[in-house]
Amino acid sequence: MGDLALFELSPRGSGAISVLQLTGRGALQRAGELCGKPLLVGSVTLARLRSGDEDLDEALVVVHGEDAVELHLHGSPPLVARIFSDIGLSREEPEARTPEERAEALLEKAPGEDGARILLDQVEGALRRRLEAWGGMDDDELQAEYALLTEDSRVARYALEPPRVLLAGPVNAGKSTLFNVLVGSERVICSPQHGTTRDLVLQRTELAGWPVDLLDSAGLWGSVRGAGAGGLDPVEAEGRRLARRALEEADIVFLLEPPLGGPAEALSGAGICLPLATKGDLPGAASGALSAAADPGAAAELCSARFRAALALPVRAWSPGRGVLFDPASRSWLEGLAAADLRAAAAAPGFVDQL
Repeated sequence: MGDLALFELSPRGSGAISVLQLTGRGALQRAGELCGKPLLVGSVTLARLRSGDEDLDEALVVVHGEDAVELHLHGSPPLVARIFSDIGLSREEPEARTPEERAEALLEKAPGEDGARILLDQVEGALRRRLEAWGGMDDDELQAEYALLTEDSRVARYALEPPRVLLAGPVNAGKSTLFNVLVGSERVICSPQHGTTRDLVLQRTELAGWPVDLLDSAGLWGSVRGAGAGGLDPVEAEGRRLARRALEEADIVFLLEPPLGGPAEALSGAGICLPLATKGDLPGAASGALSAAADPGAAAELCSARFRAALALPVRAWSPGRGVLFDPASRSWLEGLAAADLRAAAAAPGFVDQL
C-alpha cells in the first residue's frame, strides 16, 4: 500500500452522512489519533473525532485493515473540510479508468436531465456494447457505424458540455429584456436608458430543452449616457471590451438588430452568428422582428428554434441505451483512428478500456 491518502466516498455536499476512506501506510495509526484511542483491525467503533482539545464530531469508524479505515460522519461540508485539514491531506479523487467509471465520475455534474441519462447509459455499458459490436461488422458496416457514432457523439456533447450563447448588438437593442425572457426570471436590470448593462452576466438555462450558458453583454456600438466629446466613459468602455472578448469565446451569437440601431459592426472571431431583428413593437421595426417585451413566449420560441437549427440538434439529446463518446479522452481516441485502423482497433483485446 502506498502513501497515506484520504478519499470522500459519498457524494460531495450537504447530506445525512459523509463517508471518508483513509488508506495507505499509517492509516490505522492516524485514525486512532483522530479518535483519541487505539483502534483494532476488524472493529466497528462509535468514536469522538477530536482535534487537540476540540470535539469535531461523533463518527462510526470501520477498520478494514491497518491500511484502510472508513469514517462515517455527519454530512457537513465544513466538517469534512476540517477533517481533511486536520489529517493534513488534500482531497484525493479515486482515478477513474474504464469508460464506465469515467462516466460515473461525471454523472453528478451533468448539466441537465438528458445529460444525466446519457451518462447513466454509459455507466451501464452502452458505449462498451456498441464498440464491442464492431468485431462482427463487415467493412461497409464498420464505416457506416463510425460515421453514426461520430454524429451521435457530436449531438451528445451539447447535452454534456453546454455551449456559450451570447446576446450581442448595439446599445438599447433589447438584449437584457431577451436575456430575462430566456432565463425565465428578472435576472438583469432593464431600462429604456441607453447603456444599462455594463458587465457580462452569465446564467445557465435551456434553449429548446438543451442546456446553454447564456450571456448578456454591454452594447458593442451606439451612443450611451455619459459619453461626451471625449467618447465613452471608462466603465462603458470596459463593458465593451468584455463583450468583444466574449465574442471570441461564444459558440452562438445572437446579433440583435433593433430599428435605427445604426450600422452593424463586424463581429470578428465570433462563433455561429444569428442576426435577430428586435423590438418588433416599435415603429420602423423589420418585418418579422421579435418583441421580447410584448410577446416573450414567441421570442423564446424563435430563439430556441434558431439555436437548434444552427447546431443541427434533434428534439431530444437522449436516446435510451445509445452508446456515445462522452468525454475528451474517448473523443480523442476516435478522432485519432484513420478509416483503415477501425478493423485493427476492433480486433485488439480489451480495446474499449484503452479509450
